[in-house]
Amino acid sequence: MREGGGPVPLALCRFPDAVDYDQLLDMPLAALGNKTPHEMASSGEVDEVVYWGFPYAGFAESKMVGWTAYDCNSSGLIRDSRLYVMMGLSYQRDSEFALESFIHRSEAILTHVYGGHERVCRIPVVF
Repeated sequence: MREGGGPVPLALCRFPDAVDYDQLLDMPLAALGNKTPHEMASSGEVDEVVYWGFPYAGFAESKMVGWTAYDCNSSGLIRDSRLYVMMGLSYQRDSEFALESFIHRSEAILTHVYGGHERVCRIPVVF
């Protein structure tokens, strides 16, 4: 609800995954010595990129980036680099929600590597 009552018009709402990740990753940052986050992650200087944004900033919870990027709670972003993950967190939410985002990322990666939850164990049980 907004001041004066009534719902917020849809046109004023932010949409998930509305971020231009290519532009964000290629933006030189003074705090990083004018390097881009993508340069630092590609070179192995950092292992992942974490963005803290305002509520409804449009970040995906996690996004895999690299040559062989795959779905990791959002579609992969194919770029000329080794694999790394970008996290999009909201500073308005408590730290347990950030932890939950990392858990969802881990579930997505493990599902990609080992298969989904519906897999049936084929190891015979011998008593």
